[in-house]
Amino acid sequence: KGMLHLCVANMDRRSAPVELGATVSEDAPKFLPDGRLIYRATEGGKNYLNTQQADGTEKRRVSEEPILELQSVSPDGRWATVTQNDNQHREAPYRTVAYPIAGGEPILICATICVSRWSEDEKHMELTLLEVSHTYILPVRKGADFPEIPTGGFTRERGHKELAKGTLIEVRPDSVFRADMFAYTKVSIRRNIFRVPIS
Repeated sequence: KGMLHLCVANMDRRSAPVELGATVSEDAPKFLPDGRLIYRATEGGKNYLNTQQADGTEKRRVSEEPILELQSVSPDGRWATVTQNDNQHREAPYRTVAYPIAGGEPILICATICVSRWSEDEKHMELTLLEVSHTYILPVRKGADFPEIPTGGFTRERGHKELAKGTLIEVRPDSVFRADMFAYTKVSIRRNIFRVPIS
């Protein structure tokens, strides 16, 4: 009935994927280091951030705050970044937030929609401000899980001092391994003109 369900499959392809039982729509899954899944669940017309075991048991809601999208998970499995509505600010109705998966207070990253994800070495964070299409690789503070974030989160107008501590790159990365190594997609389009006789 239009619901999305999660499936788990072995990488060796020796067995068919197994659909995980659910009474609500579930999508956008990511594996955590301990083998659990974190994903988006839709219930009552709202999206929530949930976790469960890979066999579909021990379902748990990370936060009661609705989300729009699940963006990324930190390599150590402690944090998940999401996009959600911000009903308190009409001029900026969206924000990007990091939630501690084990529970606790969230961290406001951007007071707008931005893309934020950690590098694989956990020493940097990619931050793409979609309003200006700029991507920065920011150093994570020593002993912390995040780079320096301005009070109220990054926006087009706020956070220039903090962004100056990072590296501006000219491409939109698909993944970041470390500050000087990242993967991105390069699209090359070729067109030809053909003459087709019409009889």
